[in-house]
Amino acid sequence: MNRLIVAVGALALAIGTAAAAAAAHVHDAADATRLGSAAQMLLVHGIGLLALALARRSWPSVARPLGWAALALAAGLALFAGSLLLAVAFDTTTTLAPLGGGLIILSWLMTAVIVLLSTGKSRG
Repeated sequence: MNRLIVAVGALALAIGTAAAAAAAHVHDAADATRLGSAAQMLLVHGIGLLALALARRSWPSVARPLGWAALALAAGLALFAGSLLLAVAFDTTTTLAPLGGGLIILSWLMTAVIVLLSTGKSRG
């Protein structure tokens, strides 16, 4: 599972980098803003996914719930950034972006609660 979380995080970082580069070359202001927002979220939370994989390894007693938090984070990123990227590429709506953003927030709240309520010892 950690390999999958790291792979998804790395994919988010790659797409985020590409979106940031594209934002610098787009002439339409709205598209540049959407690309920039998608890039920012992908870059920040891609690193977050890598951190969650490390946290799962450090706290084996909460590895499963942290996996659920990572799944929620990945889904939120897909909805948020995907909605913005599709809007730029295919002139669609961004109606799923708020749902994705809420899921991202929820995933980090889940992570905080999981770690704070953990009774198991960490490896580090």
